[in-house]
Amino acid sequence: MIPKYIVLKEKITNDIIKNKYPIGSNLPTELELSAMYQVSRSTVRQALALLSEQNIIEKRWGSGNIVVNKPDNDK
Repeated sequence: MIPKYIVLKEKITNDIIKNKYPIGSNLPTELELSAMYQVSRSTVRQALALLSEQNIIEKRWGSGNIVVNKPDNDK
């Protein structure tokens, strides 16, 4: 079984690829993502941490999470 945070990361990644969240845009807040995908806030944080590690988003204190790159499509 795939962990929920991995599934969520893939959903957000797909939204970025489809330009729901274009480069330079803010992602919804952790609470909003939690409500949208019906997962816990800690699951959202884990997914966002993976996206940050992959340099897809950048966490900016006071500004939220900003899309800085498109994911590589070499999966």
